[in-house]
Amino acid sequence: LIMSAGYDAHVHDPLGGMRVSTDGYARMTRHLQDVADRHCGGAIAAVTEGGYDLRALAACLEATMRVLDGAGATAPPPPEGTADRARLVLDSVVEIQKRFWRAL
Repeated sequence: LIMSAGYDAHVHDPLGGMRVSTDGYARMTRHLQDVADRHCGGAIAAVTEGGYDLRALAACLEATMRVLDGAGATAPPPPEGTADRARLVLDSVVEIQKRFWRAL
């Protein structure tokens, strides 16, 4: 599994305009690590990308590496509410991608 480790959605990033916390990134890393454990023998590579608040970038990189090293974040909490909107978006993405990936 290849993880695009970009942190420009961090709450302190001046360009992203998103609200992901450092702990949120750690939890996402933990989730991806769980996926890698289930589907590819735990093989995971992190490729660093964006992040324009240097303190947030450093904190997120450290949190990511701690999780990948076996420490850090707990498993993500189960999602709340319904997944109807997410299902609609995913179905739309699958429809668009079908012409590129025959397995869909």
